[in-house]
Amino acid sequence: MEFFTADTHFGHGNIIRHCSRPFIDALEMDDAMLRKLNAKVSPEDTLRHIGDFSWTDPIPILKRIACRNIHLIIGNHDKKRAKQLETACKMGLLSTVTPYGRYVDTQFYGQKVTLCHMPMRSWNIKAHGAWHLYGHVHGTIKDPDFNSMDVGVDAHDFEPVSWTEVVEYMSRFVR
Repeated sequence: MEFFTADTHFGHGNIIRHCSRPFIDALEMDDAMLRKLNAKVSPEDTLRHIGDFSWTDPIPILKRIACRNIHLIIGNHDKKRAKQLETACKMGLLSTVTPYGRYVDTQFYGQKVTLCHMPMRSWNIKAHGAWHLYGHVHGTIKDPDFNSMDVGVDAHDFEPVSWTEVVEYMSRFVR
């Protein structure tokens, strides 16, 4: 099964205040998100993290994730950790790392999808029925563009979103 998430900001204490997250400190936040992630995503599943993974060294966090097939798109807060993320990829803790500012056009079960950390009003294959999954906005866009979805933890009770949940959400856009 495919899962999607963004904006975990592991180790980032200030994100708690900035986004009104219900945690006392970064340690409690990290533990809660990792518990939810590991309860929902099995080692055989695929997790696509669409940016802003970690404020601190990502390797100890990645070692705590049960899923062994993780694809990461570097977000604006990951840029300073790019070398560590590349090292994590070489260690086998990440399957792929997409550089900051790039998006990924792909398909899941025949559905075209564009993954990008930043939300876009238009994307390369939007006119061809592609969906757009993004993060960055921490659940603040209340009226998303047609066929787009914020998969960040702040919009989904601090846990990843399954492909089934994405399909269910996107069904509201069917005309």
